[in-house]
Amino acid sequence: MQKEELLAKITGIMQKITSNPNLHVTEETRFEDIEDWDSLNTVDMEMDLESTLSISFEIGEFRELDTISALLDCLAQKLK
Repeated sequence: MQKEELLAKITGIMQKITSNPNLHVTEETRFEDIEDWDSLNTVDMEMDLESTLSISFEIGEFRELDTISALLDCLAQKLK
């Protein structure tokens, strides 16, 4: 899957989680910079990505990802 496709999926999931259809994220976006993003959103995001992409994260792995770029790199490795 191309990076652009992954970014589009991530954006869609984040828009759904935050109930903000106008949320725009880039590779440089940091999770902590997203308004009202919290640990529950992080868990929701992790679970949604796992089911959508048929992957799984190790315990604590997702919490170490602080930017969309880091998430994209992680997903690229898992989808090889």
